[in-house]
Amino acid sequence: MASTRTASDFLTYPVRDSSTSSGMSAQAQADYLRDGKAAAVYNEWMRELFKPGASRLQELVDAGHPSDEDVREVLALSANWETFRAVVLVLRGELVLPDAQLRHFREYEKALLKLLGRFWAAWYRHSDEYIEAKGIEQSPFAWERLNKASQDKVKKWLASKNIDYERIRSKALSGTMKGKGRHAEYREMFKREWPIFLAGVARFVASGGPNGRMNELSVPTKAFREFPEWKTRFTIMSLMREIVKEGEEGKEAECLRDPITAGGALGVEAVQDLAIMKSKDKLDNFIMAAFMTTSFVRDMLDMADSAAEQAVCVFCAMM
Repeated sequence: MASTRTASDFLTYPVRDSSTSSGMSAQAQADYLRDGKAAAVYNEWMRELFKPGASRLQELVDAGHPSDEDVREVLALSANWETFRAVVLVLRGELVLPDAQLRHFREYEKALLKLLGRFWAAWYRHSDEYIEAKGIEQSPFAWERLNKASQDKVKKWLASKNIDYERIRSKALSGTMKGKGRHAEYREMFKREWPIFLAGVARFVASGGPNGRMNELSVPTKAFREFPEWKTRFTIMSLMREIVKEGEEGKEAECLRDPITAGGALGVEAVQDLAIMKSKDKLDNFIMAAFMTTSFVRDMLDMADSAAEQAVCVFCAMM
């Protein structure tokens, strides 16, 4: 089984041979003499762990039918990259990379996210996550199909997140979002996505999400949540925002290719954004993030309402 490393591990050379006190390969020694310790450590970890990891991930993507063991391997790779990323970008006082290595880091990360997106799309297609394409009117969680007790549970969960149901309903159906209310395209989107959003929240509540007692309705599934590092599927894919920041709008669908990964990644991103916002802006931005999630699944991924409902369910699980 693949192992995960610590930040301390990534601050020095990988140990290949216990008889070599320095832990340095001949290539690392050459890198050290030419570019310094930070570059040598970085290059050695890329050679030892991350380049082979990407090659293995490509093999799994090409095979197209991921197994449980493949998932464990990919989650470990993702967790290791997140830790390595923190060392490179956050603990830079400890490992200050030359510009050449930083450029390489960015390019590797882009390629990794795209491969991960393809892997999780294959997992979605061939696992219990897959759901038949249906319209929202066929969903057992459509608002009109819920009894009052179920509707009240949805309202209660929203209230636990400081979201008033009547306010959010009014904003959604009128399209009066901060900075967006004057645009007809947004008003139409909000009206279209509102019933899907409600169904997704209702499914999350019915799945046992609020109390942590997951059942067969849960997405990600209860079985998936038993994988070590399962949340890294979403936390690492939330990094796709870095690609968008670089002016490559529309590239999200190259990373987020299935509704489960999309809902989780966009949920992680929303939590991070909401944490730094003023209270008065949080409601509008929560609605925007949730509705953009359903819109992304339906429009960018060209998937059905049922898939968008799944995405909202995972989005809520990240809250």
